[in-house]
Amino acid sequence: MKQPDLWLVFDLGGVLFDFHGVHGLAEITGRSYDTIHASLKHSPACRLFESGRIGGNEFAALLRDELELEMPPAELLERWVGWLGGLKPGADELLAEVRACYRTACLSNTNELHWAGLMDIHGLGGLFERTFASHEIGHWKPDPEIFAHVSDALGAARIVYFDDNAHIVDGARAFGWDAHQTVNPAEIRAVMGRLGL
Repeated sequence: MKQPDLWLVFDLGGVLFDFHGVHGLAEITGRSYDTIHASLKHSPACRLFESGRIGGNEFAALLRDELELEMPPAELLERWVGWLGGLKPGADELLAEVRACYRTACLSNTNELHWAGLMDIHGLGGLFERTFASHEIGHWKPDPEIFAHVSDALGAARIVYFDDNAHIVDGARAFGWDAHQTVNPAEIRAVMGRLGL
């Protein structure tokens, strides 16, 4: 029987799904992966887009300016949408197993375009009991407001959370979640084993 006061909450991109945007932008700009990754973590364009405050066209124009690209915004937006990959190897099996024993949810920094692809192409709604997207909530991880929103919605006494970004894990921990940095299903399984789940 599932424990009603315990939820397993998963980030999507970089944990269960592949997102090739950082590699794609590194290739376009000629900058390193780490440089682009750091830029996106603090990007006003990404924050606005993935908290639902601007649409895709405005996002692409702002990101182009931030990265000093010559590429037309429409082309950049098309590439951004196309960089959303599929489930990582082993993710299907992991989610099926944990759904049988635990209440599950996802919490993703995402946008209306990627979210539509996740729902329509990958059937995201069927993979979790609850789904949470930053652009629908109006906040961006690691803002404490987004963790508060999910905690309130789930009514959970304990949330075990998995994310690939250290600064987001730190933010979740500061809020009181049992958060762990993982980048694939195998690492999630290892953490669950250590936790006795």
